Amino acid sequence: MTNATELAASMSKRGFSTTGILMHTPDGRCWAIDASSPNAIRLFELDLGGQCEAPQEHDAIDGTWTIDDITDYLRAVGSKRSN
Repeated sequence: MTNATELAASMSKRGFSTTGILMHTPDGRCWAIDASSPNAIRLFELDLGGQCEAPQEHDAIDGTWTIDDITDYLRAVGSKRSN
């Protein structure tokens, strides 16, 4: 995690901006957090296996994601599943 944080900080110092984050949850799913809009954060589930044609957007309950909401949501849905 530190490498990605350091890379984003280094790129920022060179004039680049980070507008999204790619996350992998413990259950193996991949998520894209899009923060390119100043008024909204969007959350997409990516299908790296190729079953879905497009990323699936997950909407916040109240319509707007906060960092805490996304953290709680991904913790709840992305934990390893026990058999």
